[in-house]
Amino acid sequence: MKIKKIISSLFLASMALFSFNACSDVPAPYDIPGTGDNSSIYGEGTMQNPYSVKGAMLNQNGKLGWVKAYIVGYIPSGGDVSSTISDVVFGAEGAGETNMVVSVSPDDKNINNCLAVQLPAGEIRDSLNLKGHPQNLYQEVMLLGTMEKYFGGSGIKNVQAYIMNGDTIGDIPAEEVKAIFSETFASGQGEFTVKNVTVPAEMGAEVWTWDSYKYMKATSFVNYTDYAAESWLISPEVDLSNATNATLTFEYVARYFTNLPENITLWITESNVENWQQLTIPNHVLQDAWTPFAKSGDIDLNAYKGKKVKIGFKYNCTEKAGTYELKNISIEDRAAGETPEEPETPTENESSKENPFTVATAISKYNASKPLADTWVKGYIVGYVNGKSIDGSILNDLSGITDDNKTNLLIADSKTETDYKNCLVLQLPSGDVRNALNLKDNPSNLGKEVIVKGSLEKYFGTYGLKSITEYVLDGQSSGGTEEPSGDAILEESFNNTFGNFTPVSVSGAQEWKTDSYGYVSMSAYSNGVSLENEDWLVSPAVDLSKEHTLTFEHAMGPKNQDLSNAPEQYTVWVSTDYNGDVTTATWTQVNITYPATSGWTFETVTTKLPAVGANAYFAFKYKNAENANTITWEIKNLSVK
Repeated sequence: MKIKKIISSLFLASMALFSFNACSDVPAPYDIPGTGDNSSIYGEGTMQNPYSVKGAMLNQNGKLGWVKAYIVGYIPSGGDVSSTISDVVFGAEGAGETNMVVSVSPDDKNINNCLAVQLPAGEIRDSLNLKGHPQNLYQEVMLLGTMEKYFGGSGIKNVQAYIMNGDTIGDIPAEEVKAIFSETFASGQGEFTVKNVTVPAEMGAEVWTWDSYKYMKATSFVNYTDYAAESWLISPEVDLSNATNATLTFEYVARYFTNLPENITLWITESNVENWQQLTIPNHVLQDAWTPFAKSGDIDLNAYKGKKVKIGFKYNCTEKAGTYELKNISIEDRAAGETPEEPETPTENESSKENPFTVATAISKYNASKPLADTWVKGYIVGYVNGKSIDGSILNDLSGITDDNKTNLLIADSKTETDYKNCLVLQLPSGDVRNALNLKDNPSNLGKEVIVKGSLEKYFGTYGLKSITEYVLDGQSSGGTEEPSGDAILEESFNNTFGNFTPVSVSGAQEWKTDSYGYVSMSAYSNGVSLENEDWLVSPAVDLSKEHTLTFEHAMGPKNQDLSNAPEQYTVWVSTDYNGDVTTATWTQVNITYPATSGWTFETVTTKLPAVGANAYFAFKYKNAENANTITWEIKNLSVK
């Protein structure tokens, strides 16, 4: 028996030694990558000490960071190709433009040591992709991007800068300040906790929830009902013991509150003794759209230096339940600014029809995160963008133009411009603007001077002018979509609600649904299969004893889908005998316009509802056959005048 015990002990000891040696390259359970002694192995994600490939893999948290690695290949993509990191091609032959793969060394071909890298449109993609620059293969590169999954594996997305062979390309933050604490909510709630003070049981839902769109959301508006509720989102303990300064910032969207300063408040307490004190948020305003997120401005926490604290966001609504979205909370070791950061509001717009911006001025005013509405720009029509990327710009050549190219234009300050980077991309909405300006139907417009009014914002990943409502061409003025006169008899934004509209499912399990991004949608696509469905979205009763104008915005996605059958599958109808059963009512179709190409860009539709009677209904009808080409139909901002 004693011999058995000795042998058993020796066996266990040898197994323990084997296990220790086999796992010697795995970080100890208490080591956090990027901190302590491990920083020499994994890096810290800073320019001075970038992540290694392994460090990036261990920090897939959606945060911005630097990574040093070697370019070794790419992942096939585009068209019907569905790839993962396992499909990596080591080399440059056959590479596309939208991604590349980096590894720990130039000759390493172990996919477990690889990161997939997303190359965004613009100068990063133009100069780094292996299709156009096969000489970049095996080069060492430092990349600044967000650490998040791509092609099903560890990756780097939203690359905004890189350093290679001594050259720096892209936008590098002016100063890197190490955060004492940060939480983006990119992958979950993190270590924050929710404390419900008053949440009615009949509400049947939590106030604070994590959203897959990478933020925390608070609302007590559930099933079209406003509930009175108080609920807190509380941070983990934050140690300010060694802080020289402490400044808190965050980003938010606030909508539908009646009294925001009382409905959403910010608090702080020392963690050892709960004594909550309210903090002032410098920039805290209601928004009229879900994007972009506003910035809080600098919140001075220096009164709590040397202490351990917790931060609390308090949601408190009574009569009207607003919605609050929160992300990118950061406490940094720096002094708060002397003046608070300005909220995300458009830059001053001094353009006018009589004094429009030049293209160069418009480009200088462009801010990707701050659309500049009602901007007038003057330039020469010089071409169009072919395909999905600005790289497909075609200047002063209409030989290959097709109907797919009717939706945009390029304008420049010179009619002989040859560089698309000196051009502004115009989005042409359906209707008068597109009909009059597009180069497919109006080739003689090439080289003409045009003045246009729209929103200066990102389009094709670069500076563009969208939602054009007016133009001047050949001395003649016109507009985009004619504004109907008179007061609206029905308005519905469909902002996370059906309002007074009624969804009706005739066949299929899929139904019309609301979305917090401000629209309603219907799709017959589920679990990778196109299913048979017929679904209606029926209006409340409206008085159509005389003709009225129906206006709404819609999008049909995803991209690169066939819309030739849209007039038969995604339609609008009116009825005077609808009584709750769409199958027995008599319906008359109303003609509407459809996007020239599929995608997620909303376009405005304006059509006439005929004079059919004082007690009428109109409806959106979605119909799809099994295994047919499937489109997701999104609708918002409807009015009848």
